[in-house]
Amino acid sequence: MTPPPPPDEQDSSRLLLAIAISLAILLGFHFMYEKPRQEKMLQAQRAAALTPTTAAGSATENKPLKPRQEAIAATQRVPIHSGELSGSLSLVGAKIDDLLLNEHYATIEKKERVARLSPPNTKDAYYVESGWTSDDKSLRLPDSETVWSLAPGSAAVLAPGNTVSMQWNNGQGLLFTRKIELDDNYLFTITQEITNRTSSEKKFNAWHLISRHNLPEDFKGFFILHEGPLGFLDGKLRDPQYKDLVKGEKVEIENTHGWLGITDKYWFVGILPNPQEQFD
Repeated sequence: MTPPPPPDEQDSSRLLLAIAISLAILLGFHFMYEKPRQEKMLQAQRAAALTPTTAAGSATENKPLKPRQEAIAATQRVPIHSGELSGSLSLVGAKIDDLLLNEHYATIEKKERVARLSPPNTKDAYYVESGWTSDDKSLRLPDSETVWSLAPGSAAVLAPGNTVSMQWNNGQGLLFTRKIELDDNYLFTITQEITNRTSSEKKFNAWHLISRHNLPEDFKGFFILHEGPLGFLDGKLRDPQYKDLVKGEKVEIENTHGWLGITDKYWFVGILPNPQEQFD
């Protein structure tokens, strides 16, 4: 009669068996339930017509989609160059809407770099805008179609150590300035200023907007990985799912602080408050 294995060997066998059973349950749940559900959700999301909105929440004009490079070439731009990133800023709307990862490629042939941001009215539009609002409806404020110009002394290329400064005069005594800086890696710093040359006090609220008009092309919807809006606001984690947003769900929080953004499988585009915004 063979003697029973020592207790430590018995424990190891039970542990391996428990791990094997757990993996079988996890994989079975994923392939038999979660994967078909996610594929169905993905098809519904991609079929949904998501209407882009402005920062004020009004619907924008529907325009025919353009190839990415054609949309980039259609506006005057400021180049972006750093060790990790390349691309350009659009002087129309002063948007950050053309961003490539220098060390990451779409295929193993390394012919095309991974694009993270793309201009409006392209298939995978994904961009960052900033601006102001005011209760005074008579004031002209810059919007997504405003053509900005480089300020005197501004750098002509956005790179680590350089500051690109753009200006727009509204013709009513207000000079709007937007300064953009980039560190050695991926951090953009946007500083907004308003110079008031009128004889009366003006009040404004600054806003920053990350716009994504469609699901990412490589969206998987894997249940253990969050892809989509993500933020820590009012002391709470906020992570709504795409499927709920497509149905019309909104997350509205007033008078709060924190950070927010949109996360993909390997990438996060987010906004942190900038205390340097000035109103003169």
